[in-house]
Order: sequence, then structure tokens, then C-alpha cells
Amino acid sequence: ALINYSIILKSDLYLSVIIGLILGELVEGTLRQSLVIFDGNWLMFLTRPIALTFFILSLIALAFPLLRSKKKRIT
Repeated sequence: ALINYSIILKSDLYLSVIIGLILGELVEGTLRQSLVIFDGNWLMFLTRPIALTFFILSLIALAFPLLRSKKKRIT
């Protein structure tokens, strides 16, 4: 994730897309395997502390730009 973030900062979006395409298949396979193990229950991901931490960090990362744009509109 840090490598991808540094690539985006340098405005080399093509490399970022290529990395996403390569890693996307791996992540999708791992997600599918996890869902089979947990009998398709998505909430089981939130029972593990590390998974819950990454989920919360992802929500913060998604919400931050939205909150920032609202702040710019207000000021």
C-alpha cells in the first residue's frame, strides 16, 4: 500500500493500475477462500482485531477526502 501511495504521489498512474490488476486477483482469491472458511459470513472478518483495525483505517481513509471537501466548501 505504501509503494502504491508513493507511486500515486509521483503521478505515475499507469504503474499504479498495473499493480492493482496484478494484486487484485490475489486479493480476490484470498477473500473467496476466507468466505468459504467462514461459511459466507462477512461479519466474521470484524471479530479479528487485526481485520477490524484495517477495516476502521479503511473507513477513515475513505471518509477523510469527503470531510476535507466539505470543510473547503464551508470556508
